[in-house]
Amino acid sequence: MKTKKLFALTIAMAAALNLTGCGGGGSEKKAEVPKKSVPPIVEMVQKEGVELKNKNVSLKALKLESDVKALSSGAYMPQMCYMDGAFYAIAKNKDMMKLVLKDKKLVVGQPSLAKNVSFITGVAGDRLFFRQQAQGKIRTHGLEKDKDIGEIYANLGYLTPTTDKNNALAWTNSGAFLKTQAKSDGTFPVPNAKQAGGYLPQNDPYITCGWFSVHGNRALVKGRIKSDAPNTVYIREHELDMRQVKAYGPNKDFNFGSFYLTDDYMVHARSNSKGLDIYSRKDAKLVANFTPKELGINSTYGCQIDGNTIALLDHWTGNPKLVLIAFK
Repeated sequence: MKTKKLFALTIAMAAALNLTGCGGGGSEKKAEVPKKSVPPIVEMVQKEGVELKNKNVSLKALKLESDVKALSSGAYMPQMCYMDGAFYAIAKNKDMMKLVLKDKKLVVGQPSLAKNVSFITGVAGDRLFFRQQAQGKIRTHGLEKDKDIGEIYANLGYLTPTTDKNNALAWTNSGAFLKTQAKSDGTFPVPNAKQAGGYLPQNDPYITCGWFSVHGNRALVKGRIKSDAPNTVYIREHELDMRQVKAYGPNKDFNFGSFYLTDDYMVHARSNSKGLDIYSRKDAKLVANFTPKELGINSTYGCQIDGNTIALLDHWTGNPKLVLIAFK
């Protein structure tokens, strides 16, 4: 009798433990994995974009109306950037403008955040890096919360942020670029060209001509080799320790257009109505081309939004438009 009572008590205790979730019972809740935040603009193109496929490359394209006209060409540098829900670009009068989407239409949010701006050199976190000419000097400034925080790099070279706003690559058109880290006051020291870890061209140097883009732990640089023909251009992919990983090209068409590094592809927005050339990052080979007719835009003016999304802006025709492109 005692044995039966003891057995019944054991069963009851086990059931109670199972109901309360103790000891790994069936009702134990698993730890929730936090969802990765997706910017609303990226979510919009993923949901509303038209799906296009060329060979084995798939993307979604969403064409939006725009009121934005007469922007600076940007020369050999990226002409605009995306930060915290807005686009930033340079007007023809060299004012830096803030562009925003209002009712799915691109409009000017603020016409002049800073004056005499020549280039936007990158974005990291809540800071935008831009090159400004003032009082006869060309220096890199920072923009935070749409306010110029002042000079952050006391050199006329270029400064592009990498992993965050306190780490950057300083570079020049001579082909050298070096890592530098912000001091406690937020400004960056001018790196020593002889320091370890820098990329310094030797006997037959690459002549860097801009289009500096950073994605993850890679930097994308456009340039040519001095001894090659003038129109022989490469796009180089470097680790942030300056080690070259691969080179796309040579290709004379790399002389023109804009370049973007996504998770899987190197994207070349070509001029002369040639559309988008898509190169695989695995082997640096051309794998697809999307025409302007397919995309609904003929423009090389653009910027990166995230690891798989870019924007192209047609600002020079009578019917300006913004096209968002998300790679799958």
